[in-house]
Amino acid sequence: MRSFELMGEKPEAIKVMRNKHTGLPAGFGFCQFRDEKQAMEILHKLNGKIIPYSQPVHNIKISLKKFEPTFISIKGN
Repeated sequence: MRSFELMGEKPEAIKVMRNKHTGLPAGFGFCQFRDEKQAMEILHKLNGKIIPYSQPVHNIKISLKKFEPTFISIKGN
């Protein structure tokens, strides 16, 4: 959530997926926005940008979920 806020966006909800064996972040997750328009704006604005404070540095990769247009999937490279 902090990374999105640092980039000037506020998702409704974020779900970070975790490795079921280690409990560590799996490197991807899902965000929900208030409507499809906001989700599309975020996709175009942030896709490919560097994730703030990521160590090592990662770029954010965003795609819309096919059947849930207010959800986007996020992945660090």
